[in-house]
Amino acid sequence: MNLPRSSGRVSNRRVTFLAVLVVVAAASIGVGVVGAQSGTTIDSCTTIDSPGTYTLSADLSADSTCIRIAASDVTLDGNGHTIEGGSSGVGVEASGDSTLSGVTVKKVETTGFTRGILFENAEDGTIAGSTTTGATEGITLLSTDDTTIKGSTATGNALGVELRKASGNTITGTTANDNKYGLHIERGSRHNEFTDDIASGNALWDFYSDRYSPGVDSDTSVTDLDMGSVTVDLSGTNVGARAEPVPGDGPSGQQAVGTGVRTTDYGEGSELSLTIHYTDGNVSGVDESSLALFSTDSGDSWSALDSSSVDAGANTVSATDVPHPATIAIFGTTGDSGSSGNADASADTGSSNDSGSAATDTATPTATATATPTATAAPTATLTATSTATETSTTTRTATATTATETPTESSAPTTTVPTADTADTTAVSASGSTTAAGTERAAATGPNASPTSSSNGPGFSLVAGLGALLVAAVLAVRRDR
Repeated sequence: MNLPRSSGRVSNRRVTFLAVLVVVAAASIGVGVVGAQSGTTIDSCTTIDSPGTYTLSADLSADSTCIRIAASDVTLDGNGHTIEGGSSGVGVEASGDSTLSGVTVKKVETTGFTRGILFENAEDGTIAGSTTTGATEGITLLSTDDTTIKGSTATGNALGVELRKASGNTITGTTANDNKYGLHIERGSRHNEFTDDIASGNALWDFYSDRYSPGVDSDTSVTDLDMGSVTVDLSGTNVGARAEPVPGDGPSGQQAVGTGVRTTDYGEGSELSLTIHYTDGNVSGVDESSLALFSTDSGDSWSALDSSSVDAGANTVSATDVPHPATIAIFGTTGDSGSSGNADASADTGSSNDSGSAATDTATPTATATATPTATAAPTATLTATSTATETSTTTRTATATTATETPTESSAPTTTVPTADTADTTAVSASGSTTAAGTERAAATGPNASPTSSSNGPGFSLVAGLGALLVAAVLAVRRDR
């Protein structure tokens, strides 16, 4: 029997429709495969030699280097896991035969090792939210440029954060406490910036810059470095600095303001510019305009620095060509500080709040000020209820006063020990404080525990989804036949 031509067209449409569904189902299955390959989990020590994102799925341990990144554009997410090592090797090392770029290491914790986290011969990388403890060098940038260390912590190491032959790097929001040296910059590292970091309780120096040839400026910039009892800005070459209580009685007729800073030098061509921050509480009863930096060798005799200047608005006192070794501290003459300070600001705020409360009391008891165009609250204005005002049975007003008090603390600094230069290209400082010369800059690339990486299944559609689509197509075709 001959079918009408229109029936043929319908059948063709059904075939076309079914073919489209098959293609969609196949594409869905393909998406599932790509999703599964978008990330890789790591559950053992290994070498990463392909770009991509890798995530630790377990704590790891190794006697030598555990994870080595040998490719650019790699992100290693420690996922809060710990990599535990002995006295050699590196916890996480990013290094290759050629310069690596775009490597990110985040949320990794290492304990032990010669170096906790090492970037060598790399650029444009990031170390974020990571912690290193108990290593010779906590976080190290070696021959690495334009890399950022942020929100990380190095404690209980010989060198907390180490920059060697590394330039143009940024270290921000990072803590280096209770090491032998907190922030350690050496051997031609230049144009590095430290901002909003913490370095305190370190056995020798919170900040240390050394091994620069005479006449070479490190161009290091340190801003808002919290040394525990004092905050400083500084730039220097072949010098060290740490917080130290003000010794002795101070200059005659002068009152110490806050905590002092101990400085030292290392080799020829050393120079230091220093800014010490103070609080409004520090200058209570002191003429703020008289503040200046003074220096002393032992606390017996103090001398004002000729280049000293005060910025009352910023609460800082600064000087260039700061003596080293010496103890530097802020002093000022007693008397009215003449500073508006935070206390005056608080008083003004309180007065403004009281005025606002008085203005509110003049409003009609049953009217509440709202954000409507017809109701306006001002210190001298009377609120007028309109047809759009919101009625309420009660009126609630809350006055809040805030008082901020800052009290500086002081801690005794350890005995000053100035290390001597050695001729080796690499200086390895043990966590216990000993210094030895090493023949090479780089730790072993891989450990005996190295193993291939494994991949995990990622999100996406499965084969079941594709078959489901085919089933739907079949049902629709049957219903259309009916």
